[in-house]
Amino acid sequence: MGRLAVTLILGLLVAHGAVGAPSQKAIPGPGGEDWAYLDVRPGAHMFYWLYTSTAATDPTTLPIIIWLQGGPGGSSTAYGNFDEMGPLDVNLQPRNSSWVHHANLLFIDNPVGAGYSYVDNLADLATDVSQITADLLEFMKLFYVKYPEFITTPVYCFSQSYGGKMAAHFGLEMDRAIKAQEIVSNFKGVVLGSAWIDPVESTSSWADYLLQTSILDTRGRDIVFNRAEECRSNAANGLWAEASQCWSDTEVLILIYGHNVDFYNILYKTSPGFLQDILDTKDPKKRAYKLAVRQSKALEDIMNGVIYDKLSATLPYLNPWDAQGDAVFDANWEDFMKSAVGAVESLLTDTELTVAIDNGQLDLICDTPAQLIWSERMNWADVGSWLSASRNAFTVDGLTEGYNKRFGRFSFWWINRSGHSVPFDNPWGSIVMMRDVVGLPPQQNVKFVKDEQ
Repeated sequence: MGRLAVTLILGLLVAHGAVGAPSQKAIPGPGGEDWAYLDVRPGAHMFYWLYTSTAATDPTTLPIIIWLQGGPGGSSTAYGNFDEMGPLDVNLQPRNSSWVHHANLLFIDNPVGAGYSYVDNLADLATDVSQITADLLEFMKLFYVKYPEFITTPVYCFSQSYGGKMAAHFGLEMDRAIKAQEIVSNFKGVVLGSAWIDPVESTSSWADYLLQTSILDTRGRDIVFNRAEECRSNAANGLWAEASQCWSDTEVLILIYGHNVDFYNILYKTSPGFLQDILDTKDPKKRAYKLAVRQSKALEDIMNGVIYDKLSATLPYLNPWDAQGDAVFDANWEDFMKSAVGAVESLLTDTELTVAIDNGQLDLICDTPAQLIWSERMNWADVGSWLSASRNAFTVDGLTEGYNKRFGRFSFWWINRSGHSVPFDNPWGSIVMMRDVVGLPPQQNVKFVKDEQ
């Protein structure tokens, strides 16, 4: 990337009000890493952790995968990184199934206040997805100033849970900004993983899903369903705070009548003390945050221990990890239950971006039946063609790991033997999906098999 290109991009940033543009820095070599804060607004400091792929001598020749965690308030640099697909696991051991062996990884602690990100004043936390995506756009402008060699590199935004809601809106904002020449980027698409796109439909689907999987009986199903329908009524009447509280209450009912079923994977065993801890948490929003963002003590220990020590050694200041996570969730309380289906429809109608949905077979939070309901009802020109398309199974070493159905730029992926955190539960199945979406060829041990028509 020449000096002229860098100068042009700096000019764009100045013209559109970028905050505190960083100095240019060389991209780390293969298997390298870098981390820093970028100030997306005055007093709003967004932390990122970049890993360059081990699969090429020139990292710019492989896609960048942005990872957005859920919550809101969950930390990408922790959960996505150490729990799911980063180079090391939570025990700090090498992960053979890391996505860094296929692409560059960019973990962003987003919204500001999640993970190591922070605001100087809690009043400056983003309160809705519009502000969140504006901050992400500012982050990307500053990221390209720091690493201009990445400007032509394909970028895909992958996500999980509430991160999917943010990713859908972020994709639209990136597309708009590129067309308006506010940013130069080779942004290619979004992947909505176990995504909180239609919160009302997801909440309403839990009762029947748990009945069909033997976790609730008919009486328990009716109790849960009736409470969930109150959430639907609240949302229909614009009572968004009440809808969020109703969602939290519905989850508590499921924990009671489902005897500690795990929302992340219905076949996992949950600590018997989890429900009691939830019931003992009297502040309704703190209780809801515990339900929405689950973190292990092992992860918390490394993020505020050995990892904190490593990262802080090169920074003037590093905020304690997860110091503002619950405040982020609180700030977005009235936005939590709002639908993002319209944003996904706009991605398919108004952009040329790739759009993919992936969902774990055993996820309860964003169960697959609800994902199919809203995706099959979407209003876009090719929905009929997608619905009638054949579905492919895909195998890894001869074992069926999932299925996909695609038409044009849109694909839906069913991932077997996985829950809410697909890369954690089925790492090899998730890699098949990831490589396909970003345009990398299937690995030799992968086969796609069409359904019989």
